[in-house]
Amino acid sequence: MLALTLTEAYQLTHQEGKVNLRLKIVHTYNQCGSLRETARRLSISRNTVCKWVRRYRKQGEAGLVDRSRRPKRSPRKTPKEVEEAVLALREKHGWGRRRIAHALGFPEGTVRHILRRNLPKAEGKRRKERKVFYPAHWAWERLTLKIV
Repeated sequence: MLALTLTEAYQLTHQEGKVNLRLKIVHTYNQCGSLRETARRLSISRNTVCKWVRRYRKQGEAGLVDRSRRPKRSPRKTPKEVEEAVLALREKHGWGRRRIAHALGFPEGTVRHILRRNLPKAEGKRRKERKVFYPAHWAWERLTLKIV
């Protein structure tokens, strides 16, 4: 027996569908009363069944909604004072990341991340075309012109 029908698998891409499938897990558990049996019937792990049943008991249907994966804190985040110092040097002198990094004693990568995060993207800015050291095709064109 397949765990999910095709429509149920499609519903997994939408929040309402996910909640419906999780409700199905909880209702199946309520019918049979066994984590192992519910897991076997739906072809999912016992840990998954336990997780959704526990959340449903604590919070009701609201517990079946996806939670944010965003971290609650960032202990290694660059302090605001450092970002302000980098942006101040950029604004005042127009320096690039290497000079700012050297002046403040920070890694270039940190300064680059700060600048990318805070400065607007330069639109339409293209790289300069590379100068050719030895333009051989011009030499051949000149030779062919002289011969003809």
